[in-house]
Amino acid sequence: MEMGSCKELHKPGTWSHFASANNYMDIQALAEANKKDIWEIETKNLLVQEDHLLGNGAFANVYKGIVKGKIPLLVVNNSLNMTVESENNGHFEAAVKKLPAHADEQNHLDFFHEIEFMKRLGHHPHVISMLGCVSSPFEPLIVVEYCSRGDLLKFLRRHKDYVLLNKTDDCPVEADMCLRIKDLVSIAWQVADGMSYLASKNFIHRDLAARNILLTKSLTAKISDFGLCRYMDSALYTAKGGRLPIKWMSIEALKLYEFSSKSDVWSFGVLLFEIFSMGDVPYPTVQQMDMLDHLLSGGRLPQPIKCPNEIFNIMRKCWEEKPEDRPEFNEMRGEITVMLNLDDESYGYLSVESDGAPPKYTSLTMQDSKETVPCSSAGGSQEMDEDGDYDSGSETHSQGTCAQLDLALAERFGEEQGQEIKQIFCDIKSKSTKIKRRQSNSTHHS
Repeated sequence: MEMGSCKELHKPGTWSHFASANNYMDIQALAEANKKDIWEIETKNLLVQEDHLLGNGAFANVYKGIVKGKIPLLVVNNSLNMTVESENNGHFEAAVKKLPAHADEQNHLDFFHEIEFMKRLGHHPHVISMLGCVSSPFEPLIVVEYCSRGDLLKFLRRHKDYVLLNKTDDCPVEADMCLRIKDLVSIAWQVADGMSYLASKNFIHRDLAARNILLTKSLTAKISDFGLCRYMDSALYTAKGGRLPIKWMSIEALKLYEFSSKSDVWSFGVLLFEIFSMGDVPYPTVQQMDMLDHLLSGGRLPQPIKCPNEIFNIMRKCWEEKPEDRPEFNEMRGEITVMLNLDDESYGYLSVESDGAPPKYTSLTMQDSKETVPCSSAGGSQEMDEDGDYDSGSETHSQGTCAQLDLALAERFGEEQGQEIKQIFCDIKSKSTKIKRRQSNSTHHS
């Protein structure tokens, strides 16, 4: 493959008219300092495929690219055991981040700061790695790992109709299109793992969302887009404004522009909502200008239909109003690890200890029946019915039956109508069981 160079770099006069003298000097100084840096990729060894746009946003565009020769990351970390998706003959696939044509001086400075940040970041399997960079003052480029499945948000929406609830379910389309709940839990764990690493380095991301998680061919999740990321030399970082992701922000971030690892935890809760709703927009009926009032009045995101109760419990803890009441990323990673170590996917059942101790989860449980219809959970408290009998969940209908029915009906008829149909079903099943019990008792006594 013939390697091409980047598009010819602009001359200083093409954008210096909008740059202040100080910022212009800052950018020139940054570029000069980086010229012989070990992270630099020569433009002759980089092909940017500008007809292959991978993604675009307010601050940058990302294109498919090919790097020829040595990868600077592997030179900097020569002991790094890392697999870079590659083409043949030493041509490595990459993603190339580039400023849009309308970028102003502040965009350029932020871009250089992102380059410097990624050099300091180090390598972690669940954080996107910079392979190298081009530090031209007028057309800088950040070259990162290529993740062939793209961003998580688009991935979730593509697979929205192909989530299997049980491990015995058959995939109605190509196997590659189907996901199981544990696949979603695995992605959540990987993000928690990557965020634990960032928090341990005193970095705050400030833009943690499904659109900024990238997936490799093997479904490895990698946190990306560090344009808003900052290093904390104290417990709090106070922003000076700028464009921020309102619906992913915590109360203190919206109210006081205060950011910390605990504001990232809040965003992680919203990301979990995105994952288990398969890409739904958070707070679709709330205007951005009303978000703070909505949250202060107790408004929170609902439990998605495909979200296990254990995951929703984590989400709710992420959205505690006081930052100190929210969990740490390593705590959440530990909780999700337990879920991944469960030995089956028959969601909806609990194993209850006979000594009255809290239930031990042997599998994930889907939406709690107490929050939807009055179906007793297996092993839960028994309630006395109007005939003086105990309506035991194990004798009428298990929590698993109700939870799985809830999912199926909601997907077929919509959540509201599905709940009504399910209520009728549960009532009929309950009455049928009571009749059978009375008949059995009558036969026994006779």
